[in-house]
Amino acid sequence: MKINLLLSAKQNKEISANEILIRLIVNHSQMLRAKSGIYADPEDWSDTKGGLKTISKVAPLKKQRRINEINAKIDNLKKTITESFTNTPIESINKEWLEKVIHDFHFPPQKEPKTLSFFEVFDLFLAKTEKENALATKKKFKTLKRHLVEFEPDLAFEDIDKNTLDSFVEFMQTAPKQKDIDKLEDKRQARKAYKNSSMTKEINLLKWFLSWALANGYNTNTAFKLYKPKFKTPKKFVIFLDKQELESVVSHDFSNNKRLDQVRDVFVFCCYSGLRYSDVENLKRSNIYDDKIHITTIKTADSITINLNNMTRSILEKYKDCQFEDNKALPVLSNQKMNDALKEMAEACELNSSITITYYIGAKRYDETHPKHELISTHAGRRTFICTALSLGIAPQVVMKWTGHSDYQSMKPYIDITEKAKADAMDLFNK
Repeated sequence: MKINLLLSAKQNKEISANEILIRLIVNHSQMLRAKSGIYADPEDWSDTKGGLKTISKVAPLKKQRRINEINAKIDNLKKTITESFTNTPIESINKEWLEKVIHDFHFPPQKEPKTLSFFEVFDLFLAKTEKENALATKKKFKTLKRHLVEFEPDLAFEDIDKNTLDSFVEFMQTAPKQKDIDKLEDKRQARKAYKNSSMTKEINLLKWFLSWALANGYNTNTAFKLYKPKFKTPKKFVIFLDKQELESVVSHDFSNNKRLDQVRDVFVFCCYSGLRYSDVENLKRSNIYDDKIHITTIKTADSITINLNNMTRSILEKYKDCQFEDNKALPVLSNQKMNDALKEMAEACELNSSITITYYIGAKRYDETHPKHELISTHAGRRTFICTALSLGIAPQVVMKWTGHSDYQSMKPYIDITEKAKADAMDLFNK
């Protein structure tokens, strides 16, 4: 195949230029001709060269640009014809084929935009927000997606209305049947009936995704914005250690159990520093200098500084010669292993006071009573720090600077606990 160019003798008077013609030599017996749709001034054309004359570098800049633009169009058209020729059966190579290739070159067929499905957009959302969200938030969104797929595998954006969202809530607040659990490859992913407090968070996560999809043009359905279910939720119960319980944990002898000894040390470090699990797990020796902890928190990306005290200083001293991965300061287990070991540790320390937790699933109320050791988790360390600091009379504003809380409202549950403790203490004078 060979492509030759000719300049038509007929001038287009509207633009004072002549059209370039295509002559395609397929083989010795077949020659195809067609108009290229590209025009040139006869003064710029060379019949000998079969193309535009070489432009002088001293020619006017406007003329240089025009010649360069025409040459670029010609090169691209020739490339398009060559590619199409290569991918077209020889029996289909004819004048109509050549004219269509040239037409599509100038007027590319409009491709139908691919419409992404609900879950394809969800995957795109997870990828796009990968760097913006903390690890815990990423896990929550992945769990939400798994729940939505389980709820309705063919869910579409246009399906999201009050009835669908109500059905999703009902689905989430109903424990799955055993036959559905048996189908799961990982039984640990089996869903439990969601409490109202958890359901509120799940709906907020779903709205977060739907808002993102709306803002980015993947969703045009705004019905979710009007969905504001009222979940009956009791006041959050804060699990923390009082002064006596904390002392029993600090003083307990775990010398015969290295694992629990290290878990206790990490937990106590949280109780005396206010660090979240994610931050103590990420704490490096380089974060500790000038007798202070200097970190950027994992959850909120706040930069905070916490002064060391005798307890945190002594725990760091205990592990100063130990080598941990990534130069970390303390021997921190994974969150799940840490929580499991904490319950074991708390039981050994006889944290057995009864605690009744009240929660709702839908309109039904549940009251469960547990010994405290069954309810201890890594976050109890941070809560213990806050309650201890407030009970010592340290101003909430100072505690907030240590913990990174951004508003007074988030501190209110702890302040209420402290005020009640003060009132209970004053009542002792009446006995």
